[in-house]
Amino acid sequence: MTDITKYRNVSLTHETYKEGHFLSTVLFDGLQVSMSQLIESLISKKIEELNLKDKVAQYEERKKIVHKKEENNVWIN
Repeated sequence: MTDITKYRNVSLTHETYKEGHFLSTVLFDGLQVSMSQLIESLISKKIEELNLKDKVAQYEERKKIVHKKEENNVWIN
């Protein structure tokens, strides 16, 4: 079972998934890496490119809560 304290899930359209696998072969010289590895690589490169390492370290992720009465998802900081 996946360790939910270490990993998250993302949903992609079939087209984006296909494009991602094609992009991985271009970026990694013909190798087809996993979608997770591709996403991690792209995010890391963009964080470095934009010089955001310090800001990422200070960033606090918003928490998602569900109101029991309304069952509406609400984002809080």
